[in-house]
Amino acid sequence: MPTDREQIPDMDIRLVEAQDSEEILRWRNDAVTRAMSLDSEIVDAEQHEKWFARLLNDQRRIALVGTAGGKAIGWVRFDPLAGQNEFLVSISVAPESRSKGMGSQLLGLALRHLRGSCREPIVYAKVKDSNVSSLKVFQKHGFQNSEEVDLLHTLILSN
Repeated sequence: MPTDREQIPDMDIRLVEAQDSEEILRWRNDAVTRAMSLDSEIVDAEQHEKWFARLLNDQRRIALVGTAGGKAIGWVRFDPLAGQNEFLVSISVAPESRSKGMGSQLLGLALRHLRGSCREPIVYAKVKDSNVSSLKVFQKHGFQNSEEVDLLHTLILSN
């Protein structure tokens, strides 16, 4: 009998659009997402809208939504760091799409997109020690542990 992981519909990614705001707020405020995030506070709608408007207007940031079977399943954001080609990655999978292998596929597509728009990027991820699923996903895509402080892993992917 096939598993959920074997039944992943074709996934695509696209740039985040204004109409994604409400769905992304829902994902940000999901209890599991907050527990695994560096900032675990509930995000209020007004605060989110201001943040989201800045996100859409910031040409240095890359924000992508993954879609599968015609619906949004998660998103990835690359925030620029001090170095010209250095980014901090953030990924979130919709609650209803978790535990199906979609996070790994989403990250792979997002990294491919980043490499197509930025020469030799260096990508960092900050992951809580308790977020074993994310640690495994990042390691699967070649991220290496560079630092561990206070139960927070900093991983790096460089070409």
